[in-house]
Amino acid sequence: MAKNTPVPVEQAALIGERFKKDQVIIFSWSREELSAVVTTWGKTMHDSVLATDYGNKLKEQLRWSDEKCHTVSRRLLALKDELHEVRTNILDNVGLFGGGEQVNKIFDLLNRAIDRIDGKEVINEEV
Repeated sequence: MAKNTPVPVEQAALIGERFKKDQVIIFSWSREELSAVVTTWGKTMHDSVLATDYGNKLKEQLRWSDEKCHTVSRRLLALKDELHEVRTNILDNVGLFGGGEQVNKIFDLLNRAIDRIDGKEVINEEV
């Protein structure tokens, strides 16, 4: 039995763009493979996060295992990576900023943003 290949996110984006939709959630089922996959896409970062959350809610309603119902938006993960890079650059160049309270505030904001993103884990969406 072959692995069920999800609908690529790029195809969901094409549907969203063609039909002028902000969010696309695709549920696909393979009878032959007895496997289902949810693919989500959002036009903006906010739409991407909402579409992913709606996809997670769909999986919950379909009674997928709990660990499969906590997918994180790819865009949110990319933002997390960017925030980590900014934080690393601040740490590497703290002397250039003169240190002090302002750098600590920026660093705290970055850490809180990263911690909020880390509230969820990335998992494979396949059943």
